[in-house]
Amino acid sequence: MGDVTFFAWRTLMWLLVRLPRRGTLLPVMYQVGVLSLPVVALTGMFIGMVLAVQTFYEFHRLQMETRLGAVINMSLARELGPVLAATMLAGRVGSAMAAELAPCASLSRLMPCPAWVPTRFTIWSSRGSSPLSC
Repeated sequence: MGDVTFFAWRTLMWLLVRLPRRGTLLPVMYQVGVLSLPVVALTGMFIGMVLAVQTFYEFHRLQMETRLGAVINMSLARELGPVLAATMLAGRVGSAMAAELAPCASLSRLMPCPAWVPTRFTIWSSRGSSPLSC
């Protein structure tokens, strides 16, 4: 078994044994979900505009300009939307978590603590709500 499998297994077991407090879970959900909406919407808008510019020439040659909006809507909603949203969400959330962990690592407060459990810290670290607050 690899480290990622072991990490995922420990995470699942920890979630089943001890559910997170409401004061910890709701801010993390807000940070991951609501605060990511502007990034996803802005990137989706620009991807849609580029797709419209690129497809208009071909649709003009086929005299199907009126179908351009429907095709872009279907392609973004069905095909590109979920992939782009997941990529942007992972980038935004990953960078936010790295920005929270960076001051801790630079002060070397993570490594010397004997009771530090990386599963709990990386999942529930949100502005000092983790078991080990920096």
